[in-house]
Amino acid sequence: MEKLFGNKFIEIWYDQENHWLYSKWQDYQTMESIQTGGEELVRHLKEKSCSKILNDNVLVKGTWTFAADWTTNVWFPQIVQAGLKHFAWVYSPDIFSRFSSEKAIKNNPGQIVRYFHSIDDGKEWLRSQ
Repeated sequence: MEKLFGNKFIEIWYDQENHWLYSKWQDYQTMESIQTGGEELVRHLKEKSCSKILNDNVLVKGTWTFAADWTTNVWFPQIVQAGLKHFAWVYSPDIFSRFSSEKAIKNNPGQIVRYFHSIDDGKEWLRSQ
C-alpha cells in the first residue's frame, strides 16, 4: 500500500490491489483532526479516482459527537460528490466512539455506508461491490 497522508490522528493509504483508500483513525479526535482527515480523504479520493473507502476506527477512543453535524452536512456530501460509492466503516470497540460513528452519518443515500465489527468483514463487502 502507498501511504498518502499521516499525522497523530489519521493515516491514509492507497490500496493499489483493491483500488480503494484505507483510512486508519486513532486516539481521541478533535474537531480540527476530523476536518483535516476528512478533507484529506476527499482530496485523495479524487486524486486516485477511487470510489471506495475502508474506514478503520478500531483505535479511536472516546466521543466525537461534536463533529457529527459537520460530518453529516458538510463532509459526507463533499465526499459523495468526489466520487464515493461504497464506505466500509469499521467500528471502534469503544462504545462512545461507536455512538459517534452512528450519529455522524444520519443521511446515507443509496446505502453508501455500511458498518462492520471487523476489518476483514469490511474488506469482504468492499470487494463484492
